[in-house]
Amino acid sequence: MPSNETIVVNIMGVNYPIKGNFDRDYILKISEDLDNRMRELSDQLVSKSAEKTAVLTALNLEDELYSLEDEKSRFKESIEKRVKSIISKVDKAIAGISG
Repeated sequence: MPSNETIVVNIMGVNYPIKGNFDRDYILKISEDLDNRMRELSDQLVSKSAEKTAVLTALNLEDELYSLEDEKSRFKESIEKRVKSIISKVDKAIAGISG
């Protein structure tokens, strides 16, 4: 349940106070996920720069977001085509019954 409070999350060894009206468990979950993603990426990098790790993690997350949005758009188009097809078949069946 959302509440107006401050919690501290730890990402890559740095504490960040988060204040606002939010679901505490949700913020903890996404913070932990971000920390895990950044640590995994950092382990693969020669340079352990926090800034570079953060930017590359952000780019990876944006790529995932765009991919999901594209997938959602294709799925929506597919559903719309199927619905139009079903409506057309129903219309033809009704016309056949009443004709």
